[in-house]
Amino acid sequence: MSTVNLTKPAATGSSVEGPRYVARAELVLAGPDHRPLGKAGLDPDPLEHLAAVCAQVRTEAGEEAELVVDLVPVPGRKVARRRRALMRRATRRGPSAYGEQLGGAGRGGGAMEILRDGLGVSAGGGAKRAARVPRQSDLSEGVGKFTPGADTQVFAVQVLVRCAARHPQQAQARLHQMLAAMEAFSGENRFVPIGPKWGPWRRYSNTWWLRSRFDRRLERGDFAPARRQWVTWQEIAGLLKPPTARCDAPNVARCGGVVPPAPAALPTWTGQRDVFPLGRVTGPDGTERLAGAYAKDVLFGASYGKSGFGKTEKALVECLSRAYAGDGAWFLDPHGAAWQRARPYLAHPAAAGRVWEINLARPAMDDRMACWNPLSMEGRPIEEVQDIVGSVVGAIASAHAWGGRRDPGQNSSVQRGAHPRPPLTPPCGQRASGAAADRVPDQDAAGGRGMA
Repeated sequence: MSTVNLTKPAATGSSVEGPRYVARAELVLAGPDHRPLGKAGLDPDPLEHLAAVCAQVRTEAGEEAELVVDLVPVPGRKVARRRRALMRRATRRGPSAYGEQLGGAGRGGGAMEILRDGLGVSAGGGAKRAARVPRQSDLSEGVGKFTPGADTQVFAVQVLVRCAARHPQQAQARLHQMLAAMEAFSGENRFVPIGPKWGPWRRYSNTWWLRSRFDRRLERGDFAPARRQWVTWQEIAGLLKPPTARCDAPNVARCGGVVPPAPAALPTWTGQRDVFPLGRVTGPDGTERLAGAYAKDVLFGASYGKSGFGKTEKALVECLSRAYAGDGAWFLDPHGAAWQRARPYLAHPAAAGRVWEINLARPAMDDRMACWNPLSMEGRPIEEVQDIVGSVVGAIASAHAWGGRRDPGQNSSVQRGAHPRPPLTPPCGQRASGAAADRVPDQDAAGGRGMA
C-alpha cells in the first residue's frame, strides 16, 4: 500500500518574524443529522463568501486560513438501519405538527400513555384503546433526508477550520469570518462550532483538551468527527465544486472559458491561393500566427459572436482572399459600411475586372427591379403545373408550421389560389393583358372547368 503525503508545503514569501497565533474550530451539525442543510444553488455562488474571506488573508504577513472538508461514504445498510429507527420513533410519537405531539398532555402525558398502554388500561380505567396510527406526513418528517433513494448518497462529514495570524485577535476575527461564510449552507440544519462558549469567551477547539486532537487530524488526515453527522451529496456539493462564473470574488483565477487549442497541423496563411484564412492562433511556444485551412477541405462555415468582436472584418478578409485566388465571392452588406472599406482592396488587378456592385438601396425611377415569380411557367410544359403548385404550397405550409390534420383549411385555400395561376403567369417585364388573352383556354383547363 502506497503512503499518501499530507504534509502541506511551507509558505514562501513571508518576511515577518515572530510568533504566530492559531484559531481552531470544528464544525458539527446543530440539530439531528436527519434534518437537512440548505441546498445552496449556483446563483449566488455559495463559495463567494469563502473566497471573499480568503481575499483578505495577507500571506505576506504570515496569515493563513484553511477550511478542510473530509467525506467518508456511509454503507446503505447503515442508512437503512438509521431510517428504521427514525420511523419507529415517529410511530411511538404518533400524530404531530411542527415538531409537537398532537393529543395527550405534552411530553408528560405521552409518557403516562406509554405506561398505560403497557398495563393494558386506558385513562378512564376501561379497556385498552386502539393505538394511534401516525400519518404519512409524520413519517416523512421523522425520516427527514434519509429517504429510501438516498441509501447510496450519504456521507459522514468532518469540517475543520484553522486560521493563523501574528495577533490573536486577528486570527480569531478571521475564524469568525469563516464561520459566517458557512451560514450560506444553513437550512433546517446548520454548521456550528463545538467547544466551550461561555459569554464572550469562545475558545472552540483551542482549549487544551481539544487542541491536540484537532491538530492531529488536520496534519495526518485522520477522520474522527466529534459526533455522528451524515449529509447527502446535494447538501455538500456546494463545497466540492469549483467556483462558477457567478462567483464575483476578485481572488478567483479566471480561465476565460474552456477553449481548446488550435490543431498544430493548421497551415499558416500568407496569401496562398489554396488556403482559406481563419484567424490568429497562439502556439505552444506562445507565438501568434495567422492560421488557415485548405480550401479543398472547407465546405461551409458560420461565425457567431457579440457585436463589434470582428465577425464582419473576418468575413471581409475571407471574401478578399477568395477573390485574389480567382474564385467567385459574394458579400452582402446591408449597411454599406463594410463595402466602402473593401473597395480599395478590390482595385487589385487580380480582382478589378471581375467586380460587380449591385446597389438596391437607392434605385432610380426608370430602373427595372429584379424579381422572381415562383409560379412562372415560362419554358415549362403544362404537365409540370402540379409539381410547381405542390412545391409552392409545401413551402408556405412549412414556413407557417401548418400541419395536414391540424390546419387542413389553410392548405386547401393556398392550393386553390395557386392552382390556376401558373399557366397565366407571364415572364418578368411582359404585360399581363396580352398573356392572359392568349392563355384563357389554359386557365379553364387548369381549373378543371372545361370549354363548352
